[in-house]
Amino acid sequence: MFGKIWVSQITLIILPVAIIGSLSFYASQQIINHQLIRLNTAALTQVEGNLSTLINRVYQLVTLYLVDSDIEKALKSKSMTPLERLQNVRTVEDKIMNYSLAFDHSYTHTMILGKNGLRYLTKNDSSAATLDDFINKDWYPKLFKAPNHLLWLNMNPGFESIPGQTPVLTFVKAMENQGVYGIYFFSLEESFLYDLYKNVPGNESQFYIVNGKGKILSHNHRTMVGRTLRGIELEMLLNHRPADETETEIYRRNHLITLIKKVHNMDWYIVYSVPEATHYQIIGGLKSKIAFIACLCFLLSAIIAYFMARSFSNPLVVLTRRVRTYLTPLSQAEKIAANAFEIDLLSSEYDMLIQRLDDTIHQLLREQEEKRKAEFHSLQMQINPHFLYNTLNSIKCLVWTKQIELIEPTLTALIKLLRQTVSLQDEIITLEEEIENIRNYIYLHQIRTGKNIVLNIHLAAGLEKCRLPKLLLQPMIENAIFHGIEPKNINGTIVLACTAAHHRVTIEIQDNGVGMDEAMIDKILTDNYASHNNFSGIGVHNVDRRIKLLYGDSFGLTLKSAPGIGTLVIITLPEIY
Repeated sequence: MFGKIWVSQITLIILPVAIIGSLSFYASQQIINHQLIRLNTAALTQVEGNLSTLINRVYQLVTLYLVDSDIEKALKSKSMTPLERLQNVRTVEDKIMNYSLAFDHSYTHTMILGKNGLRYLTKNDSSAATLDDFINKDWYPKLFKAPNHLLWLNMNPGFESIPGQTPVLTFVKAMENQGVYGIYFFSLEESFLYDLYKNVPGNESQFYIVNGKGKILSHNHRTMVGRTLRGIELEMLLNHRPADETETEIYRRNHLITLIKKVHNMDWYIVYSVPEATHYQIIGGLKSKIAFIACLCFLLSAIIAYFMARSFSNPLVVLTRRVRTYLTPLSQAEKIAANAFEIDLLSSEYDMLIQRLDDTIHQLLREQEEKRKAEFHSLQMQINPHFLYNTLNSIKCLVWTKQIELIEPTLTALIKLLRQTVSLQDEIITLEEEIENIRNYIYLHQIRTGKNIVLNIHLAAGLEKCRLPKLLLQPMIENAIFHGIEPKNINGTIVLACTAAHHRVTIEIQDNGVGMDEAMIDKILTDNYASHNNFSGIGVHNVDRRIKLLYGDSFGLTLKSAPGIGTLVIITLPEIY
């Protein structure tokens, strides 16, 4: 038994730990993936913002050159003396130097070529290109077809002899005001772009800026700068590039998680590819920790289960030995005692104990039911002999006074009342039958006393067949007559109203008698208060006790009364048909 409990406890502990651990690992994996993608997206958005700011600065710089009247005047001048030429060159170069302060001089280069043959540079370089060098370029005609647009010459080698052949991005704009008067060149070294994102990607990640044709403008792997995407990489860009800069396209392929974001107002895209293994390194560490914790939990649970199994099994073993000692020859457990486990033997004995308790409870319930019926039958038999004597004496008087026509109705009413009262067949009767008993009782009372009692009955439709204990309403009518109406010495009126709502029947009995104070109400509800001349001698307290005994404490009887006004009896019963 000890071994079974130990194994069961270990299983019950390990299974939840394993399930919870697996679910925790899976949930953690999803959370980490989502968090890393969110962080990478945030980094991508930040780089795109910095790059958009850079491009806006370029546009602003171009605008400064285009609206500068001194530069326009110098480039439009034709017949100039050597001194005027020198002054124009000095003026424009000063302007270029001032405007170039917006960028780092080590990364940017500016050149302006006038149609009058003048050339202006940020650096004095005699080997720099001239206007004739660009006439045959394929982009040159496009420049004059749309002079208001800024032309980007991606990865152009530049127009100056830059040391080391550093890759540059050149932006060209026709300078035009009532005709083109010059061309503006602005070159930005690729390393300036690289500085914007160089701290973002890891060693195994790829982070690059590419134009819509697949030309790589900048790359964290420096040898890739200037190359063109081909094959799967170009297809990936064309199929997954977002429509605008507000979106970030995310997809997985070839064990890579790739994010693509468009640059504002440009046909450029920022691509960030991260190997899934980078994520799995973090998740792998988490997996090792979860495995370590699971092993530790298994070891601890095995130790705890061992001591718990011992604490559970030892008392059972002792108890089983005691049960085996006191087994009776008729015990069912004796049949399995030889080869059974302790728990089986105890279970068998427990079943027998429950059966004996069940039998005892049923016996007690039967005894209580029989006692209740005996008490009710005893109440039924409390027919007051004074009432019978007075009624028979009244019939005798009818004979003497030769009121023959009243003798038969009186005897009929008395017989029906006695039959309904002393009959042991039906303890529960209909409301219709109980009202018939009341009418018979009031008729006999009128014959005995010669006083008229008016009974007004208001019965809701359908309540005639509602069932209730017999002799429930008759004692209330009896008390209304003897304790309410007769002391007032009037022809009384009794109103009986029956209604039903929410599966409850409410019966109200109102008289116009003398009424009573709170002290008398308490006495009636606590004592078996009844007159010696009554028919049944059943008091109000007995009626209330019978209702609660049959239907529970939520039902019963209440009294409302005031001296000189009358009494209202309210009886609540369950609606039973």
